Amino acid sequence: KELNKMIRDDKNIDYLDQLYFALGKIAENEGKIEDAKTLYLKSAHSSINNNNQKGQSYLSLGKLYYAEPDYINAQMYFDSAISLVSKDIPDFTTYFRLSQNLNQLVSYLNVITTQDSLQRMARMSESERNSYIDRAIAELTKKEREERAREQMDRVAASQMQQQSRFVDQTTPSSGAWYFYNPNTLSSGSMLFQSKWGNRVLEDNWRRSDKASTGVNLFSDESIVASTTAESRETDNTKREYYLQDVPLTDSAMAVSDSIIHEAMFMVAGIYKDKIEDLQKAQEAYLNLLNRFPETEHELESWYHLYRIYNTLGDNSKSNIYKQKVINKYPLSKYAQSMTNPDFFKQEASKEQESRFLYSTTYKQFEKNQYDKVITNADFADSLFPGNPYQTKFALLRAISIGKTTDSANFVAVIDNYIKSYPDAPEMALARDIKNYLTVPQKEPEGVVKTEEEGLLAEDGKHDEKFVEYIYNPQAKHYYAAIIFTKRANTNRIKFNISNMNIDYYYMFEFNVDSEFFTTETDLITVKDYKDGHTAMNYYHSVIFVDEVFSDLTHSDYIQFVISEDNYRKLMETKSINTYFDFFKSSYLKN
Repeated sequence: KELNKMIRDDKNIDYLDQLYFALGKIAENEGKIEDAKTLYLKSAHSSINNNNQKGQSYLSLGKLYYAEPDYINAQMYFDSAISLVSKDIPDFTTYFRLSQNLNQLVSYLNVITTQDSLQRMARMSESERNSYIDRAIAELTKKEREERAREQMDRVAASQMQQQSRFVDQTTPSSGAWYFYNPNTLSSGSMLFQSKWGNRVLEDNWRRSDKASTGVNLFSDESIVASTTAESRETDNTKREYYLQDVPLTDSAMAVSDSIIHEAMFMVAGIYKDKIEDLQKAQEAYLNLLNRFPETEHELESWYHLYRIYNTLGDNSKSNIYKQKVINKYPLSKYAQSMTNPDFFKQEASKEQESRFLYSTTYKQFEKNQYDKVITNADFADSLFPGNPYQTKFALLRAISIGKTTDSANFVAVIDNYIKSYPDAPEMALARDIKNYLTVPQKEPEGVVKTEEEGLLAEDGKHDEKFVEYIYNPQAKHYYAAIIFTKRANTNRIKFNISNMNIDYYYMFEFNVDSEFFTTETDLITVKDYKDGHTAMNYYHSVIFVDEVFSDLTHSDYIQFVISEDNYRKLMETKSINTYFDFFKSSYLKN
């Protein structure tokens, strides 16, 4: 009663957000969840200058929806909360990770909803489809008209209230009745398809098309779907063509849409199981996948996960059903072997560690030009650890070592064999670079061979460098750094890859990923801070080992190194990258 009395007092208008929040907490503690939601939302809407309070209100809403569970609303409120609350609040890292997981889940759920909507439209008659779109356009036009009228009234309000109103509109749930209001879901589906099948024309037998083909938009074939290249896409959302351009009106386009839904459903099931840890939702998602796509290529994994889920839930009857399915149909799979041998995965992990150690040893021998030992170790790894995760790396070291000990014609032959044997190898870009170097005439004088890093630096070293004395101080604060050739690589994409790696492998740490102009042809990306050179070098080696940050680039598109804080300032002042990289190799890599 006292709090409600204070709310009615105009003198407390600046504290309404805190008063509503306090009432929300009381309602939540009393089990009045719907009342608590209403009060938390009022708190957020009343908060003008206190972003932390607004964030706390959204956080409380997110937790209530998450507990129901209503993951779509929970995602929206957690996402808003994380951008507003102080990072010093208790459990911020936990909420941040949860928000990231929910973002991922909802993005895939939106993909499924979008593709289902598109498929429903495709199955309509032309007249039904046009009427459906016309109604949507009329609804959209009405909403935009109301929005303009509301904004005109908002301009009468104070500047702060205007900003608050806009924020509230952006973070309040929408009905989701018409998916075209959120065009981002279309691009999400496109990226999901491309991550599995690559960019390809929607031709017959598109699944068998070369996965490496490039330069073709997902919906670029005019005979399949209306042309949707960046130049020709309809952008006027008051025209029918805007909504028709992504509708799958042919068998091939429908097959692509099914593939997008198929992959999204599998990803949703995995996120429920591993990241949200909602086993009930996970088993429902796997069953939905198997029912909708009975010929799914994910059958084995889905059966295995259902076996584990039911086992955890204590439903031994259903668990045994899926156990027998796996063993009977896939007896040689690692999943079947793990069911009959409880120590299977431990043994596999031990083999993985042994193969990792062998690869590390082999690579050091390669750096010392001990090519005979490299070849012997690579053959040994093939026989002792067949199918080990370093197989393609061993094979490339072996091919290069053979090439280094024979003539150039044989070198080309072994590299060609590697390219044919491992078409999807992460090291394929490097293998092709080597073949290109061996087969395409080089501009360098005969006998002059540059390393990939030196070649990169030579391009950026057209200016005369001043002499700079760099100091090796491994105890000083360090940065990880990467120089990116902007004509060949996208700096923002690399930053995104680094951030994703940090989330996956370094989520307990808060690294700052920044980029800045370095020269007319290059940008410099930095990851800060590391307490010393040793820690920074660990991160440097992690980037190489994980092989996710630069996986789409050739080695001539970038160069990476670590640098102390003082040397970084010198580098930025003088741009003496050639001098620094020589220093890095002699001071860090050799140590």
